[in-house]
Amino acid sequence: MDDKKQLFQHGLLYQSRYDIVIKLTPIIKTGDIFVRCGNENIMGIPFSRLTAKLTDSEWSHATIAIKENNEIWMVEVNDRGTQKCRLIDWIDYCTSGAFEVFRLKNMTLLEESNIWEAAYNFLKEDPDYDFTFNNDSKFYCTESVVEIYRRAGIVLVEPKFLKELVSSFNYSILVPINWFIGRFCEKSIPLDLPLYVVGNKDKGILSCPRLEFTIRLDIKNLSVKFGNYMNYYMYSRKR
Repeated sequence: MDDKKQLFQHGLLYQSRYDIVIKLTPIIKTGDIFVRCGNENIMGIPFSRLTAKLTDSEWSHATIAIKENNEIWMVEVNDRGTQKCRLIDWIDYCTSGAFEVFRLKNMTLLEESNIWEAAYNFLKEDPDYDFTFNNDSKFYCTESVVEIYRRAGIVLVEPKFLKELVSSFNYSILVPINWFIGRFCEKSIPLDLPLYVVGNKDKGILSCPRLEFTIRLDIKNLSVKFGNYMNYYMYSRKR
């Protein structure tokens, strides 16, 4: 059989994905928010990494986890639409080799149940990806996370205009790049509408006071770090 070049390139965590899932399965809860840096490129421009950089964040993509029969599933919106995928497959797309998990502080069983129901109703609706970030019937990744939580009766954050999310210098860089992208494809960031980003402790989803850091996995230093209420242990990458 002739060898064929694989079009999809596995992420840096590919060789360790089974070990990661085994370790995380007893820890992850429905409603946990996974964040990573996306790998989207538009016309040669690293759109995901640029978004993270300009919003002073390590991350550009957010996903909600749900537990079903003791298996972790990820509910997210990406450029292929609304999807439900296994954690082991989601890990494969972590091109930077790192991700973090955040959890609602003091989450009650009722809140967890409401999030699970909201996520499944969202899946049933199967909305398309919002390439223009301004369609009320479509969603982009961070917006879908906020929306599922909202349907569960929990407000994470309010959207903000791009000028409020980036520095003046970064805004001056982003505007011409955004104009260039918008000229040649349907995807561009609206400057006159509020947006949701992953952000950091000061802005975006991660600024929500009810969210707490739970887990960080980083293949670069071969470690997993847990939040204060969990133990810390070194993670050995499979060779």
